[in-house]
Amino acid sequence: TATRQVLGTVHYLAPEQLESPDEVDHRIDIYAIGVMLYELLTGKLPVGNFEPPSHINPAVDPQIDDIILKALQRRPTSRFQSVDELKSAILGASASPASRSDSAPAIGAATATGPKAINVPFHCEAMQGFSVVHGSMQVHAEGIRIEYRSQDSIFGGWRSRLKTIDAPWDRLTRVEYRPGILNGTMHLMGDSFGLFANFPTNESGSIALKVKHQYASLAESAMQRIQLLRPHLAASAERQRSTRIHANLSIAVTLVLFSILNAGILAVAQTALATSDLVTVWKAMGAVALSVCIGPVLVTQLVCGLLYLTTGAIRVAQLGAFVSMLPLTPLVVVSFPFGAWVRHLLGATSNDVSTYRAAAAKPGWGLTTTIFQIESRHARWVATLETILEVALLIGFGVWVLGYYPHTQRFRIVGDTSVLATQSFIAARLDDIPPEQITIDDSQRLSIRCWRNQKASILERLAITETPTLVILSTESGPDDETGPEDTQPPSSKDLTIVGFVPAVEGSWPAQVVRRETNAGLELEASQEVSLPSDWIASVESKRSRELVITWSREGGNQMRSLMNDRSTKPIFALKVDGWLEAVAADAAIEDKRVRFNWLSDTKRSTASVQAALRGPSAPVHFDPLN
Repeated sequence: TATRQVLGTVHYLAPEQLESPDEVDHRIDIYAIGVMLYELLTGKLPVGNFEPPSHINPAVDPQIDDIILKALQRRPTSRFQSVDELKSAILGASASPASRSDSAPAIGAATATGPKAINVPFHCEAMQGFSVVHGSMQVHAEGIRIEYRSQDSIFGGWRSRLKTIDAPWDRLTRVEYRPGILNGTMHLMGDSFGLFANFPTNESGSIALKVKHQYASLAESAMQRIQLLRPHLAASAERQRSTRIHANLSIAVTLVLFSILNAGILAVAQTALATSDLVTVWKAMGAVALSVCIGPVLVTQLVCGLLYLTTGAIRVAQLGAFVSMLPLTPLVVVSFPFGAWVRHLLGATSNDVSTYRAAAAKPGWGLTTTIFQIESRHARWVATLETILEVALLIGFGVWVLGYYPHTQRFRIVGDTSVLATQSFIAARLDDIPPEQITIDDSQRLSIRCWRNQKASILERLAITETPTLVILSTESGPDDETGPEDTQPPSSKDLTIVGFVPAVEGSWPAQVVRRETNAGLELEASQEVSLPSDWIASVESKRSRELVITWSREGGNQMRSLMNDRSTKPIFALKVDGWLEAVAADAAIEDKRVRFNWLSDTKRSTASVQAALRGPSAPVHFDPLN
């Protein structure tokens, strides 16, 4: 075989055969024998954080567990160093089949020479916070005993009786204590999931016990006792503790304070931008730029400040300090010196433990097991917080895009009229805006409080100053008219009642409408112009995108029949809005009390604005938008 080439079935390969294939020896075969023995006794492969064979197959002698687990140790130095040693262990177990529980003394049993046990009270949450586990951890000469009860966190009743878990020293792989400002955390990790299987917060064979600050001295004494009894368990805990320091309260509070100040700056800037006289496109671009620059900074400062306060993790505080130094907010003149000071202060602390971190970078467990071990209640809370923030940002972006946030539209009133007349006109045009949201001050300024997405509709409805009127267009005699052939020539202007020439933009007009081209554009001749009182109209709606339908009331229907009966030919109606013809009804027959108008192809009027204008009256003043 070639040098450094890895051959073998994956599940039977020793860890060093995958990590450093040029540094293997005969102990990889001992690992493979351990895999085969485990598979023969349980029918399963020892993958991840696996249980001892006796926990899966009750017929297996518990003494065999120690042999197989030693053969499956990740480090070669922890396994049997020769096949003869493995053979002797198997023969010794078969010659003495007594179970470990019969031969080993109970944890906590009184001994003549053993020192007094140390009792550390603890608590932790369970069932997503609906239950609280209260108990004590006792450190004995033979191992650790945990006694606990579950209590209902809402009603206060006890959910379970007193339960006990005995963890012998040879079943524990790591014990560490992490002090905190309010609560410290005692982590216990076993050699299998089954060791703490009955504990409510068991996570992949490890449990986290909260120790109140008043019992911190007991926890420290317990760790000293463990270091004396089992140095290999407490040593990792001591090195882990050296990677953390007590959270600096001033750093955590300052980070949270900076996040609050940045949130205030963002709110003030967004408000000032929304009320400015900039074009809408520039306002939108400015709002996005502010959110992108300041938003991530304040969120990072808040999350890092809270996490550093609760966990004391140095990296978290360093991240918050680095983000505070970025020149993205006006607060950088203050936060930059603070960030430099924090990075200098915490950098010295992190350098003291750089040696251990380099050594700890190589995991002592398999990758799958390590992933399960590092997951904790804090990780779930962080993930939940991140999800909440992401959903909040998504909802905020949707609210901003849809315009469902408060807005104040301001106008300058141009003209001289009474405030009562102006209020009556606004109430008629803006019937969906409550009167208390409309104010007119002494300086002839109109303020309307509304949602941002109502701004365009308000501008359209107030832009039409005159009540729309109905125009009857002049027509040439057609083949369907009741007049004879001798009357087929276009009537002259002197034979018509001329209301005036109505200017209009280009549009689709019936061929018989009298029109003429001028320098100003197309002009249509009108024979009569009729005002449209509000009592004539029952409703105005848009059936299709290019169609406006007016439904007449009883009074309006009678008036329309009268107009049609007074003429020998079918009249052609048009709708005049602020001096311009915006729609035409080619068929003036009243069907179901409705007249259908077709919008011109280039009209800028909306159905809502025309409907509001038809409610009348005409505007007594002109409204000039200020924002």
